[in-house]
Amino acid sequence: MNGAESVQSIGGMEKISRSLPVLFAGVVLANLVYVVDVLVFSWDVFRILALLWVENCVLGVFCLFRIFLARRTAFLFRIKAGVFLAVGLTMQQMAFGAAAMVFFCNDFVEGDPETAHRIMEGLKTDPHLIGSAVFLFAIHGYDFVSRFLVGGDWKTATSEWQLRHVMIRMPLMIVAILVGGAALRESPLLAANGGAIAGLLLLIAIKTAIEAYFAWQERPANL
Repeated sequence: MNGAESVQSIGGMEKISRSLPVLFAGVVLANLVYVVDVLVFSWDVFRILALLWVENCVLGVFCLFRIFLARRTAFLFRIKAGVFLAVGLTMQQMAFGAAAMVFFCNDFVEGDPETAHRIMEGLKTDPHLIGSAVFLFAIHGYDFVSRFLVGGDWKTATSEWQLRHVMIRMPLMIVAILVGGAALRESPLLAANGGAIAGLLLLIAIKTAIEAYFAWQERPANL
């Protein structure tokens, strides 16, 4: 392959990786994991919250890579933005974990912290949770490689843009799931006749819509 063909091939890969189907493929596949867990493995709200906590950690790690590789931002600012994100993400995840713990204690174990702690420790070895987490890591990793690296977004991305989006996107998803989960818990209509499953699927649909919106906001200008 000569130089011109090589450049053309790379350009073709960038065009495909920045196309609309690829743009939303990661969002759809990632949220299908939640749908399968609810429909096949009968997950409850708390396990959905646990997986969302893990997914936020995964998204935070890949966002750090995006911040450090953003070509249009000065190196020193990339370092500052990365540190800010790491600290902010840690505090956010601690608050999210505490909120989920309170939700779990009140709803599942009648306020017994010891029982809640024991069950939460059991989640660390839950094969379904681990498998879902690994699958989400693979999906977001592919999205990062195909869109940001191969797609060439690193050439035009800025750390400010990445930081602003992740600091808005993650809390918005967390609030939507926590508030929706609380509403689901309190609603006798949703809790009866399989309505809980429908309620969980509605929460996943809301999460998908939020992520699709931000994916659209991050699209290249020529799409």
